[in-house]
Amino acid sequence: MGLINDMAQSVFRKGDNGETVYFPNSILSKGRVVTDSNREKQIRLFSLNSYRLLIPFLMFCMWYVDIKDPFTFIPLLLVGIIDFGFKKYLLRGLPVYIGKLHSKKMLEVSEEVYYPVIIKSFIAVGLIFMSLGLYFIFTSEGEGVGVAFFPVFLGVLFLSVSLFMVRANKSNKSLK
Repeated sequence: MGLINDMAQSVFRKGDNGETVYFPNSILSKGRVVTDSNREKQIRLFSLNSYRLLIPFLMFCMWYVDIKDPFTFIPLLLVGIIDFGFKKYLLRGLPVYIGKLHSKKMLEVSEEVYYPVIIKSFIAVGLIFMSLGLYFIFTSEGEGVGVAFFPVFLGVLFLSVSLFMVRANKSNKSLK
């Protein structure tokens, strides 16, 4: 569980004055200054448990969800709403942090969080998705060509994210 613990801890930072700052949606949201130690423990536990539960759930949904049936997206939507509601409940009354978490700061810990095995598996999964998508595009006779672009898109996404992480790791090592 080292990877999940590291992922859960990566959304916590120390502020300018040494206070703990929690970024609920990573670089997509503003940080919240957590001053109470009991509340910080609650938020850390919620962050850890949400990663422990959401990652396997999302992996299962990716395997199960049928793109043609819109009702299979309802569990994903419900889990997203519940997660959003719990975050709002835990963060009520906390002051907003003025600074912002930039992607470079987020990737400062990428060597610890995104292990080389994960980066290599992202590259492998990206190549597999692209190969499958291109295979379906060239072998289907007009049917399903639109759906076949989705694996190609996922492959490009996986490859670009992995290359971004590799590049960030190299730049972080050169700064040290």
